Order: sequence, then C-alpha cells, then structure tokens
Amino acid sequence: MKHFNLFMAWLTVSLSATAAFGQQHSYVQIGNSTKPQTEIKLLSSSTSETVINFVLNAYELKPVLINNSTAYIVNAPDAARILKAGAPDLPCFATSVIIPDYDAMTVEIVKSHFIEINGIDVAPSKGNLLRTVNPSDVPYTFGTEYQQNAFYPSETVFLREPYILRDYRGVAVVIQPFAYNPITKVLRIYTDFILKVKSTGSVGVNTFVRIKTLKSIDQEYDNLYRSHFLNYQKTLKYTPIDELPGRMLIISDASFMTAMQPLVDWKILKGLPCEMVSVATIGNTVTAIKNYVTNYYNTNGLTFLLLVGDFAQVTSPVTTDGSNGAKDNEYAYISGSDHYPEFLVGRFSTETIADVQTQVQRSIFYEKTPLTGNWYSKNTGIGSEFGPGDDNEYDYEHIRNLQTKLLGFTYTSSDELFGLSQGGLDAPGEPTTAMVASCINPGTGIVLYCGHGADDAWGTSGFSNTDVAALTNVNLLPFIYSVACVVGHFNAGTCFCEAWMRAKQTGGPTGAIGIFGSTINQSWSPPMEAQDEMVDILVETYSGNIKRTYAGIGENGCMKMNDTYADFDMTDTWTIFGDPSLMVRTKDPMSMTVSHQPTAIVGSGTFQVYCNVEGAYVAITANNQIYGTGYISSGSVIVTLNPALSTVGQIVNVCVTAFNYVPYIGTFEVVNNNIPVDAQLAGIIQPNGIYNCSGISIQPAVIIKNLGTDALTSATVNYQIDGGIIVSQPWTGNLLTFASDTVLFPSITLASGSHTIRSFITNPNGGTDGYPANDELITNYTANTVSITSDFTADITSSCQVPLSVQFTNTSTNATSYSWDFGDGTTSTALNPLHTFNSPGLYTVTLVAHAGICGDFTQIKTDYIQVGATPPVVTDDYVCYGNNATLNASGAGVLNWYTSPSGGTPIQTGTSMNVNNVTSDTTYYVESSVVSASQYVGNTESNINGSFYISPYEHYLIFDCLTPVTLISVEVNAQTTGNRTIQLRDAGDNVLQTATVNIPAGISRITLNFNVPVGANLRLVGPVSPYLYRNSAGCTYPYSISGVISITSSSAGTGYYYYFYDWEVKQPDCVSGLIPVTAHLSQPLFNVSTTDVSGPGMNDGSATLNITSGNAPFTYLWSNGATTQTITGLSEGTYYITVTDAFGCQSTASFNILLTNINLVSDIKNILIFPGPARDNLNIVSDKYSISQITIYDLPGNIVIEKRPNEKSTIINVSGLPGGVYTIEIKMNGQSIKRKITVTK
Repeated sequence: MKHFNLFMAWLTVSLSATAAFGQQHSYVQIGNSTKPQTEIKLLSSSTSETVINFVLNAYELKPVLINNSTAYIVNAPDAARILKAGAPDLPCFATSVIIPDYDAMTVEIVKSHFIEINGIDVAPSKGNLLRTVNPSDVPYTFGTEYQQNAFYPSETVFLREPYILRDYRGVAVVIQPFAYNPITKVLRIYTDFILKVKSTGSVGVNTFVRIKTLKSIDQEYDNLYRSHFLNYQKTLKYTPIDELPGRMLIISDASFMTAMQPLVDWKILKGLPCEMVSVATIGNTVTAIKNYVTNYYNTNGLTFLLLVGDFAQVTSPVTTDGSNGAKDNEYAYISGSDHYPEFLVGRFSTETIADVQTQVQRSIFYEKTPLTGNWYSKNTGIGSEFGPGDDNEYDYEHIRNLQTKLLGFTYTSSDELFGLSQGGLDAPGEPTTAMVASCINPGTGIVLYCGHGADDAWGTSGFSNTDVAALTNVNLLPFIYSVACVVGHFNAGTCFCEAWMRAKQTGGPTGAIGIFGSTINQSWSPPMEAQDEMVDILVETYSGNIKRTYAGIGENGCMKMNDTYADFDMTDTWTIFGDPSLMVRTKDPMSMTVSHQPTAIVGSGTFQVYCNVEGAYVAITANNQIYGTGYISSGSVIVTLNPALSTVGQIVNVCVTAFNYVPYIGTFEVVNNNIPVDAQLAGIIQPNGIYNCSGISIQPAVIIKNLGTDALTSATVNYQIDGGIIVSQPWTGNLLTFASDTVLFPSITLASGSHTIRSFITNPNGGTDGYPANDELITNYTANTVSITSDFTADITSSCQVPLSVQFTNTSTNATSYSWDFGDGTTSTALNPLHTFNSPGLYTVTLVAHAGICGDFTQIKTDYIQVGATPPVVTDDYVCYGNNATLNASGAGVLNWYTSPSGGTPIQTGTSMNVNNVTSDTTYYVESSVVSASQYVGNTESNINGSFYISPYEHYLIFDCLTPVTLISVEVNAQTTGNRTIQLRDAGDNVLQTATVNIPAGISRITLNFNVPVGANLRLVGPVSPYLYRNSAGCTYPYSISGVISITSSSAGTGYYYYFYDWEVKQPDCVSGLIPVTAHLSQPLFNVSTTDVSGPGMNDGSATLNITSGNAPFTYLWSNGATTQTITGLSEGTYYITVTDAFGCQSTASFNILLTNINLVSDIKNILIFPGPARDNLNIVSDKYSISQITIYDLPGNIVIEKRPNEKSTIINVSGLPGGVYTIEIKMNGQSIKRKITVTK
C-alpha cells in the first residue's frame, strides 16, 4: 500500500494531461501502465470457484462547483456509477461469471493494493435520473453518508442476486475500487486486487432446475456468452457448440403469414431452422403466448422469436407502474426470476400487408443481395447537449466517444449532429431535420442516438415520423441503437420506431433495417452503459469471423446494464423493431471464393465445400429442408447430410454466409452411380487454409475417391501451385465404390503470401474418366510470416510466504495453445494461470507455446520462483568404511538438520553435522530459517490525550492487512485488573480468533498471537465495559507499515483510538526448502580376471583388475610390486592386490595363478575379500557360487573362526582377533581356496 498526499501531485499532472485516452477526459495514469483501460481478467476457474484480477490503470478527477466551492467527480475508464442519491459520486465496475446451478456464492479479496488522496472533496451523486429530467437542473444534495466518519462504499466487491441466462446460472460481480471518507476527506483508490468468487456449499436463491441435460450451445448464445461471462471459455471446453446458428420461431397474425413466407424460405436457405405459427392457433393473450413460447423453448430450443403484427394483432406484457410500456422481452424470461433473456425477441410491428412486405423485403435484400458501396462504413451520431450521464459524459460526448471506437473498426467516416455547437464535425447551432435526412439518404451504416425522445420523434433535431416517411434511402438502410424516451411506444399509436421500419418509396424500402427503441421513459446513465457495450461488442476483434446479429448486440448491452446498474425496467422495455436474427454489416460487402463439385452421387452422406473465408457458415438445403450445415475451417468443410441424398435429379442448394460478405448461393445435382470409371478429387488436405509461418516443410496431401462402379486400381494425381509446374504422383491401389484414399506428395517449402493450389486426377485405371467434372478442385491458402514467441512474467518471484500464490502473465505471441510446468509436479493449460506453490523451494517454470504445424516454442526460467529463504549451500563428504564424516552447509539464518526429507523435529542446528562410523551412504536434510523481526505500528499514547473508557457498546480499531502477519502483542492501559476478551473479526463482523487475557491494572503488554489474514476493514475488537484507555485527541490515522498493515480508523471514526497501542506484528519466518546432503561411503570394489600358467615352471600367467565401483582416480599395488592395472609374466602362486581410491580408502584381495589341467576349478577363483587390512568386519563376496564354509587360521594353524554362510556374500566379525596375518580358507562348489588376510587394531 502507498499512503501519501496525492492531491497536489494530481493537480500538477491533470493540468498537463491531454485527452489522449479518449475525448473529454484527462486521465491520470497509475504506476507504469501505458494504457488507461481498466482490466478485469480471469485468472482461473473451476466448477465451484473463479479467481479474477482487477487492475485500475487510470482515473480522473473532474471539478464541479457546489455552493461556490470546488468538489470533484471521480471517473475511471469503462466505469459505471453507483448512483445512490446524496452519497459520494463514485465509479463502479461489474462482470458476470458462470456459477453452479444450485450453490450460494460468496466473494472475497485475496490480495490488494491501494493509494490514497488526502484533502479532497468528492461531489455527491444526483441518483438515477430519468431522461425527462435534465441532470444539470438537479442540485447537489449531501446525504447521511457525509456525516459518517467511514469510507463509502464499505464493500469493495459484492455479488448481485444470481440469474439464469438460457444455459447457465450466472452472477454479477460488482467491483467498487473507489471509497471516500467525507470526514477525513480521504479518497482511497484500489489499483489492483485479486478476488475469488466461490461456493459456500449451501443452496442459494434463484437456482437452476434443468429440464434436460445441456448437450450443446446455440451459436448465437455462444457469441453472447463469450462477451458476457468472464469464465465462459473455461466452461466451453466441456460442451460442444451446435452447428446450427440457432432456431427461429415466428408468431404472426394469420393475415400476414403469406407475406412472411419469403423470409421463412430465406432463413432456411441460409441454414437457420425457422417455423411460423399463427397467433390465432395460440391465443392472442399474454398468458397464452408466454405458455406457448415456454413450451416451444423447452421442447425444441429457441434462439430468435419474431412477433409479426402491431400490439392489437400480437399482444405484449405491459408495465404496471403507470408508464404503460409494452415488454416484448418478458416473453424470453423463461428460467428463474430474473431479467436475463433465454432467447432474443424482435417485432415486425405491422398493421397492413404492405407493412409486412416492406419489412420482409428489406431484411432479405440486406442479407441476401446487398447493394455495394462505402456507405456501410459511415456512421451517424446524434446527441443532445444535456447531461452528464454514464461516465460523466454529456450525450454528445458519449456519442463522440462511441464514434471514435467505430473509426477504429471498419468505419471510415462519421456524421456529427449534436445539440448546440460542439466543434469537430458538428455544424454550429442545433441540428435540423434536413441535416438528419442529408446524412441518411445517401446511405449510412449505423445510427447512434442519445438524447430526449417522444412517441413520434427524436428530441435532438426534431426528426419525426413525417420526416422518416420522406426519406429516399432505398435499400441504403442503417441499423439504429437509440437511447431516448418512448420512441418505441408501439402500444399507443404509430411510434417513431414503427415509422422507420414501415417507410418505403416506389423503388423499395427506406428508413432503417432495424431500430432498438424503448417503450417507456428511459433513465439517464444505465442505457448509456448499455449503448457503450453494444458498440464495444460490434467493434471487437473477432477471431474466426464471429457473427453478430442485431438483437444479439443489443441484448448483450442490456445484460451489461443489468450487471452494473440492475435497472431491469430498461431491459424489459427496450424493444427490437426488426428481424432479431439479422446479421449486421459494417463495411462494403466483400465477395468470397467458393467451390464444390457440381454433382453428388445418390446416397451420399457428406458433401465438401471449399471457401476462402475462415468461419463461413455453409448450409445444404432442398425444398425448405436443411440437410446439413458446417463451418469453414482451414479452407473447407465436409458437411454431414442427414438424411442422405436419395432422389436422382434433385437440385440441392449450397448457401455460404459470412460477416461482411455477399452470400454465395449455388447448387449441385444428385446423380446416379452408373459410370464404370469415375475417380473424384474429393479434397485437398494441405496446403489449405491459413498458416502463421512460412519457410517450413509441408507435405501436400489430397483425397481421391472412387465414385465409379468398377474398382479404381490406378490413377495419376497432380497438383499445381499458382499456375506453376504440375507435380504428378502415380497412385495404385484397390478402391471399391465410395472408398477413398489419401495421396501424399514429396514435401515442399511453404512460401510466404497468398496462393492457389489446383489438384486433379488423370488416367484413372489407365484410361479416360467417365465423369471429368469432379476430377479437379481449386482452393486457396495463405502463409503469414509472423513472430511466434514463448514468454511470461509473474507478479511475484520471491517471497517468504508459504503457500505462495503467483499470478503468471503469458506474453507469448501468435501461438494457439499453451502448456505450463511449474516445477512442483503440477501443470496447467490456462492462458494466464494463478498457481499456488505449497512448499518452500526454488522452482523452474516452463511454458511451451504450441503453434500447430509451425511448431512448439519453449521458454524455461530456471529457479524463477523462490518460495521461502534462499536454500543453503551444502558440501557432501566421502569417507572410508567405518570412519567419521563431516557434512557442511552455509546459508542465512539458522541452519536446521533433519533425518527425513519431510522435515519434522530438527536433530541439530549449525553449519556442520558429524556422522560417525559410516558403513553406507547416509543422507541428511538441511534448511535455512531466517527469523522475521517484530515490527511495531499504531498509536503509542496509551496514557495521554484520553481517558479510561467505560461503555456498554463494543468498540474496535479498523485496519487493512496486505500480507499475512501474526499480531504478537499490543500495549494496553487498564484501570482495573481483570479478564478481557479480545477478538479479531473480518469486515462482515465474523469472528476469526478470540483471546481472553488477564490484564493487570496500569500499562502492560499482552500477548495475543492472532494469525491475521490478508483483508480489508478487519477489526480488532475490545470488550464491553472495558475499563481500558481510549485516546480521544491527536489521532493521526492511518498508522501503517508499508506493504504490511494499516490501521485506518475506529468504530467511532478517526477522532478516537481504542485500547490497543503499539501493535507488535511479525511476518512469517522465511524458511527454505530442505536440501539433501550426504555422507558417502567411499570403498573401491573390483574383481580380478586371470590367465593361468600353461605348465609347471612357466611364468606366462597374467591378471587384470576390473573396477566395479568407487571414486576415481585409483592407484594399484600388487604383491609383486607392480602398480599397473594389468600385470603379466606371473608364475603359479598366490598374489595380493590393494586398490586405493581418490579419498585414500583401500580394498585388498588375493587371487591364485594355477597350473592348467589340475583339479582346482578355475571358475571359483574370483573371490573378493575386503577391506584389507580389516579392523572390525571382513566382507567376502563370490562372483558365482554360494560359499559353504569359511575357516580362518592363525599363523600356527589353529582355527580361530569358522562359519557356514551358504550364500554368495557374508560378513565375518574379526574385531575380537589380535592384530596380525591370518589364513582364510573358503569352500564352495566342492572346492576350496586359501588367502592371506591382515587384521589391525
């Protein structure tokens, strides 16, 4: 935490700041951030817990005059407002997360940081005003919050009531990072924190009782969830996305159904299942319609509901508060008791067949056969001079900021029609109806309006129903999002929105393609927040051509408004006039390249389509039946047909649609399979689609298929890139009818840029193809040259806190998926994982960025995360058998030694460890323990500026803890001796720990040993009737240890300090991981291979020493004085060898050189006897046979030891023998050998 007077610093910065971050705002950046936008990021998510990182990068203090004094309105990028009248006017944020179907949820802050601005006056809020009121006319009033010596709001985060949105139960997480204390004039700004939304384990409210199991996600709602739920991507992996883009139900007045049929036909042709029903068969009552659509939704699924008729023909629920506004959206509130729609509702509000025809014509024309032109990329903004509203923006400022976002997308020009004279592109004076018409008639893609409204007009410009009817923009139709009162009041006469949708001229439809308008008076700020979200969704960077429908954008904005403001009346009454499934356009429609075979064999169950637009939607239909759909991926899609094609001669439709493209509409014919030789080039596997790399090796591959009645046994398969050299590949095999095979070509280097590949078949079965029309395919591919990198950062890389939660930020580029290894045995595939290290140690973190065919890219950061103290540096020791070892370690603090790798009780402390009588490798474990020093914080005036306090009420100190600490002790001053109960509580007054302490009269220090967690507004609570000293003058809050703890106030404000002085706090001791250190037994082990002499008196024997273990280098000493590893020229007899290793440890063995052809069996002569000389134990090891008997003789020949081990190795205790030379006889396999040994003392 930082605490200092930022106010003068802010004034200095703000005077020099520009509006670079957005028009009309002078933001102050926080820290080292280079961007102003507030960040709300998902760190991790499971079925019961979601962890979120909030980062505030900038804020603004906007001065206003109140009673001739300057106060400030606090703003932040992308923020909404709390809107409590009379309370400090502060920003807030909200995001939604998916939660379990039944659980009650809670939210807690895991870690946080804040700054404070002192000596500042924050203006009060004017509340949530309707647009029938001008905010500038409403005076500032100060509520009871300004009389409290406490921060407002008291909660930094809270959860709204859960809601159900079609497939998921969600909850809005409201974040309030600004808090103001009006008495101390301190503005606290939380710059970043991590919060955790988790299940309490109990049943909550508005639970989701599913009627059926969730098997797939509707495409339109998949798009909606991606924008709305922060943790949707984590949930998505468990549920497939429906191939269909939704399902549409049309409820129409019976007299309009014939005129509506072309729209039904078009929706089916483009692959949207669509059904139309007469309202007469349902019953034209709210209850009957709601029951019908509820049953339809639960039985069939439903994405779009289109009501066709005016209020009289197809009725609607109506508000009950006197505003008399229709609520079409209420039909979509199926699950739960909330205002989040399960499907999207629109209305063709029509009174005549002509009204229906013009709205059908405009929808089909706009989607199916759009005019070309740059007018799609023009936007028109109309805003009043009144306000301010959301983001403290006046209406024209709000619209201008939205237009700036549009110009960063596909829009290239703007019209500004603002109240009064606002500079820029806005003409002086008030906009006129002629000005509006001059912007609309040549064509404009989108109109954004924010201002006053009436049933039949917009307030700014006065553009009315009459003016709409005079428009001449035939098929140059904008979609409109309007923030205004009652422009959609269709249940009270012909409203403004209806005029836009019914407008027409002789040449065709005019007016708009859709308009989003309210049936009641709208409030000021919440709809502006919704309109902000609508534009944000429209202009988002879309991967894979995310499709955006007109209603989807509008309702997404309303749900954001629900999250931040909970102004549900606005959502209920904001009405879509037009086709809710309409795919909007934002630029001149582009042409797509589509190819497919002209025919398909009867009985075919699949059909392949090629297209150069990734994500394009392909629908195969015939006779208003959808046979199959799919999405272009890597340049093509194989559509599964259900049912299979069964009618020879049938003409089947292929329709391909994509955002901002002209649809492709083609056909193919179903033909009979009666051609003997018909080889089809069925598909191009690669190269195909888009690659993020070039210069790599790729193997061209295609699919051939036999559609002939004869078996296909041979063919020549060819390909050609960009019209260049034709590469041919002979193929042989045995494909029966409808069988297929993959043909691979030699690898090529993928060249950068866009390319065309043509592949074709020649010479099937050595002759001519009976149907050459399907012998060839052409498709496109692109190889981009982009940088693919793997890298990451962490918010903390070293800490004494155990366990330690570390937030990793992935800074890789152009990869598609990721694999993390945290070095502690755990892994993750999350983009930005939050990982907890549970034990001290050094951890190497590895990130692998996967880029598909372009390869994997790895970043390894060795010992990147240090949890606990720096591990000690250790030195192993090597000693001879039975000797003593000394193990050494060096490091900070106290060094503790353990026998177990899991720790336990230390066996000793210090820099060395003695290990006696080492007979085998022995490992110990050592750690560094750095004891944390006590720190002191708090008021120290325990006997001045106050008095002993007696009260029937509890009082307490309020504090923030930024890292876990132990509150060791506090100083108190008691008037009388006696027991007092002291408690540690959280911000919700829940008891965390309790201590009852006998406190003597006078000043003393009492021990508490409270384990204090990270948290805000914690409480150290005293007893009732305490008879303890309270300071009531000279308090100087906050009392802080930077980054550790801050005592910010008391239960009675900052003018009092209760009971607990000079806190002694201690952070956790810093302990390292356990490091192994070993006392090694250094003992050379070996065997000897020999060659016997060839006959009596010969000296042609030899011996070679073979080391099997030990520490090099080694030295050798043979009994004949030789020092090499191999000796030669040996005669018959017994020899001895002593091997010494690098640490001076020795082993001695004897061996015999024998005469050949005598009875001694040569394969028992390799016996290892060590150590030599021996002191305590003698080891005997045979390399082949079990030892049956061992006898040791002294020099006179007396038996001193005898043993029958019957195993290959044994140990003889010789510690009781006097020092000297002995003879050992070893019997095995019916033979015996003798050796000399030496025993020392």
